[in-house]
Amino acid sequence: MFMCSFRCSQQAASAGSIEMADLAGTASRAKIKGGRWTVARFFMVSMAYTSAWLAVCSQLDYFRSLYGPQVLLQLNIAYYLPTVPLLVVSSFLDRFLDRKLGVARTILVRILVGLLGYAGLCIWLPFQPARLRLLLGTAVGMGLFSGLAFSASYQLVSRFANKNVIALGLGCSASAPLVLLMELAFGIGTHATSHEQRLLYCSVGVIVVTGTAAAISLLLRHWDAVESHASGRMGKDGVADATAEEGSAGAAAATAPAVESLGTQRTAPLEIGSAAASDDEAAESTPTPLPPPLIAYGSLEPYRTFLSTDEEVHDADGSFHGPTPRELSRLDSNLKLGDRSTSFRRGSSHEAASGSAPEELAPLLGGAAEQEPGALEGERVTRAVLTRIWAPLLCMFVSSAIALTIFPFFTYVPSSGLFGETFPRVLFFARVFADILGRLSPRASCAAASSPAPVLAVTAVKFLAMPIFFAYLRAPERYLSDVAAVVFIAFLWLIGGWINTNANLLAPKMVPGELKGTAAAFMAIAYQTAHFVGLALAAGVALLLFGNIAP
Repeated sequence: MFMCSFRCSQQAASAGSIEMADLAGTASRAKIKGGRWTVARFFMVSMAYTSAWLAVCSQLDYFRSLYGPQVLLQLNIAYYLPTVPLLVVSSFLDRFLDRKLGVARTILVRILVGLLGYAGLCIWLPFQPARLRLLLGTAVGMGLFSGLAFSASYQLVSRFANKNVIALGLGCSASAPLVLLMELAFGIGTHATSHEQRLLYCSVGVIVVTGTAAAISLLLRHWDAVESHASGRMGKDGVADATAEEGSAGAAAATAPAVESLGTQRTAPLEIGSAAASDDEAAESTPTPLPPPLIAYGSLEPYRTFLSTDEEVHDADGSFHGPTPRELSRLDSNLKLGDRSTSFRRGSSHEAASGSAPEELAPLLGGAAEQEPGALEGERVTRAVLTRIWAPLLCMFVSSAIALTIFPFFTYVPSSGLFGETFPRVLFFARVFADILGRLSPRASCAAASSPAPVLAVTAVKFLAMPIFFAYLRAPERYLSDVAAVVFIAFLWLIGGWINTNANLLAPKMVPGELKGTAAAFMAIAYQTAHFVGLALAAGVALLLFGNIAP
């Protein structure tokens, strides 16, 4: 499914330390630090909700032998498309459930339902009759349950320090090599026996259940801290709960701005090292109306922030909204002065709280100063953000769409005889490891893009290479080469991983701090939309080249 990039985790700080992250350039918001066991639990959770689908995708040769080469396209459509209504429903139910059940309990219920349902389908898969409709129905269920667990886990990890976000990405990356090791250990080939299939999927089911236990343990340990972080209140009990982490690698929790039940967010400055803002500060906080959510969570791409700096580019509650009028005043000053370096600098709480009046926004947004704050968060703010991040956003969209257009045709790639029936599986794992390497490569300064120009150039190369792949599907036998095909696929996913990572690193840096969250949300939307566009293109190409997408 998604292949992750990551960076080496930062060492856990001493007990009682607090990591402050500047979210959208306003008040400094503290994150729950978490110790080494918290990091390990997030790692296990992400392995849980990715491993079963990766196991299914890794058996391309097995399912092709049963249902024909079109099965991979059918599986991808079944897995991805049902997540659209899930995201829409989640986006409108999240705040209601948070108010009724509490944030921690809501996250717990969603993770339990998602992971236990995912584990049940995984264990059931090798026992079900070998019928395509049952397999596709299982894929639909896996997509829904894993999407539920994925979104809940990212809603949870957004309240924790970056090293925990990194761990969540590491788990996604570790799933594919782990599945490969299990297949090699069990001797699973193209014509796997029922016993081998049960060994594989029951073992994966154990991984999912273990991840579920890790999620429960994680939430129980940090329950009060998560609730306090969500409500904007931190008492002594919350601090004690957060600092009770194992050994000296303790953690402290602090607050994020309160999300009000009527769709407003209050931003009040927090003093470094203080548990919470004072009552006076809370009374002076500025309510900001939130528009209807475009997407359930600020990040749908699991690896977006893993190579980033400590700057956060999404909100703690994952919601999508624009800046406050005061933040836009500061944005207006930055842009009018033409000081691009200011856009890269992290603003302080004092700067955000003492911004100029909304009247100064008219030159930037092209509207009257008398407009309501909600209107300022609409079309003109969107235009301001898209004008700045269009290049990395386009690269992300095109690269991801190409990947999802090509991947379903791995089962159609003809073999020259070197790998034979296992060729689709070889292509899959070549894709996996090349993608991981590509996402890791920007950690080297020589491979990190400092401007959108090289990313656009490499994206153009990937776009121009796509027709070569489809031409190869119809190539005469004398031109076939398994080695060349593997190298070509590895190259496409290597540069694809590089493009996605650099695009996600560049976009937040191209807007002022006040709009980092908005930029990240647009990148997430582009990434998710690219998957559906890619699948639609794949279906069209399959109809054009092979006449159908069904048996």
